[in-house]
Amino acid sequence: MAGFAGRTSRRSKQNAPYCGLARGFPFASRDDGTHRRGQGCWRETAAMHRGSTLGRLQLPTMSDELTYDMTCSPLATRGVYHPLRFRIGPPDKARVRATASMILESYYKDPMTFTRWRAAEWLVFRWKRDDAWQISRPFRWQSICDYLAEHQQFAPSHFNFPDLLSSWLDSSVAAAPQFHAPANEKLDEALTFVFPTALSESFPIRPQHDREGRAFSSLQLMLLQSWLELRTRLVDQSHLMFDGHEWLRDLFAYFSTIVAAVDNTLHQVYYRAKYEAARHGWKFDAEALGPTHGQSMQKKLRWIGQITSRPLEKCAG
Repeated sequence: MAGFAGRTSRRSKQNAPYCGLARGFPFASRDDGTHRRGQGCWRETAAMHRGSTLGRLQLPTMSDELTYDMTCSPLATRGVYHPLRFRIGPPDKARVRATASMILESYYKDPMTFTRWRAAEWLVFRWKRDDAWQISRPFRWQSICDYLAEHQQFAPSHFNFPDLLSSWLDSSVAAAPQFHAPANEKLDEALTFVFPTALSESFPIRPQHDREGRAFSSLQLMLLQSWLELRTRLVDQSHLMFDGHEWLRDLFAYFSTIVAAVDNTLHQVYYRAKYEAARHGWKFDAEALGPTHGQSMQKKLRWIGQITSRPLEKCAG
């Protein structure tokens, strides 16, 4: 309602049924000689629209015992109005500490309290890459907290950590050939790229690509990156919420991407358990889990507890 952002025009004062949509609308006289701001025009407008059908303006219900402050937001009077904004200033310390602990637990596979991480003083992390041992830069728990507070993100390379990715869940091989190379001797065949899958060597499906386009052996990381980019854009461009369809399309895509990312994760856990349960100490009971299709998301979320013996509702964070 555009009238919320401006003052009542001369025309709206003359046309009482619409004056209630603007700031500063006139007072309405009552039978007892007193005045109540805007009440009369709202009543008249409601009477005119009584029995309105779909497609007409439906006015909000107004209480006879209340007055309403129609002053627009101060932010809206200063120019472009952004109803959504990222927090300005340093992040919350408790959230920084919790994030630092989760990062280190992901590397060390050892949950510890803040006190124990602080008491550990200087640490290093060792891991193998191509059968050769690698070592991180010496660091303290506080150094991770300070880096997160300053940059509001975590870059593993800064500490010489390996990428914080699951080798079977997040990894993907991608290609974007711009050609199609049919076989000279057999026109129904072409040069074909076969992509490995990180789920398991026993996984029976191998993605293949034999023409122009893009191919991914896993969409997991792309979905998560799209999710983050959409969220950032929705906040940065929240001034577009009130006009057009661009912002709404991003909002629809945001929720769709969330659902796709969660569903994709659950299916990968399902098939990882089916072929590699012993490697993780998991359990796989196809009958108890049910099929991968035709089930609600709520039932699929129970797969995590059934497979890992750690239900989501009992996991920290």
